[in-house]
Amino acid sequence: MNLKSLVNYISRAQITTELIKKINKNNELNIIGSNRYAKALLLNSIAQSSNKNILLICTSSELAYKWYGYFQNINNNNNVLYYPPNEYYPYDIRNKSSEVEYTQLNILTNLINKKNNNIRNIIVTTERALQPHLLNKDYFIKCNLNLVKGKSIEIKDLAIKFSELGYLKQDITTSEGYWSRRGDIIDIFPVNNEVPVRIEFYDNFIDKIREYDVGTQKTLDTINEINIIQAGSKQKII
Repeated sequence: MNLKSLVNYISRAQITTELIKKINKNNELNIIGSNRYAKALLLNSIAQSSNKNILLICTSSELAYKWYGYFQNINNNNNVLYYPPNEYYPYDIRNKSSEVEYTQLNILTNLINKKNNNIRNIIVTTERALQPHLLNKDYFIKCNLNLVKGKSIEIKDLAIKFSELGYLKQDITTSEGYWSRRGDIIDIFPVNNEVPVRIEFYDNFIDKIREYDVGTQKTLDTINEINIIQAGSKQKII
């Protein structure tokens, strides 16, 4: 029996139904005496049976990585996400956005923009990751910039939007969080994309959107749209 079949079997079992009733009645469930992998199977089955998402809060990054691996191994059709802790303490002064913050922002934006309600989210994180203040949900939605081929937008308005999202202008875009302009061509490296993108305009319409190699500047793939999230959260912490 493969893991998917096992999860389906457990989720339909009578014991799972009884456990769900106990959770609904007491708002808690204490599982003692089984290893973490068995607990992950049970938690996943309960969530599947009740059609719920999972938020697992661990005491350390090491433990969170282990749980993340368990759920990844079990799940094929659900999103298993690891929300990492910050490299600084909650009230430390931050000089600039880090790779950790980019990952956090990307995960939060994906959760807000979730389109397929049939796919459940399993989020593994730590106590420390949840300590800092988060941005308001409405602000995340407002800052979600979606650029589509054929869309009409003035380059100057796009430049203002990049600035509002925390992107810095430079002569040549070489790293995440920066953008540049050459005539009717805009280069930007979104913090939620693995490679930078080149946006070509015809008049005030987006004519082409292409991903490119940051080292050679050569085109990789032509795409129809790109979603650009904010490059940092320290501007609007509430």
